[in-house]
Amino acid sequence: MASASPRIAEARSRAGVAKRAVLAAAVAGFVGVFVLARTSHPGHTTAAPNPATSSVVPATGESDDGAGFGSGSIAPQTQSVAPSVSTHTS
Repeated sequence: MASASPRIAEARSRAGVAKRAVLAAAVAGFVGVFVLARTSHPGHTTAAPNPATSSVVPATGESDDGAGFGSGSIAPQTQSVAPSVSTHTS
């Protein structure tokens, strides 16, 4: 049984190498998935806007006199026409 000891040592050595290879592949896969998730996250911004290079162009009909904020509303202007829907309570 003297030959069994070197065979066992070689098998343990191969098992250790295989375990390290599996561990390295798992770490590499985890890091790869983490990087992909980080770069493709919908809330992730690629670059912050630079206020020095961005310009705001006023919409048609607005003047840039610096005195006001414009209408500030996206709703349509109110009309003085009464609604055609009537309510009834009983």
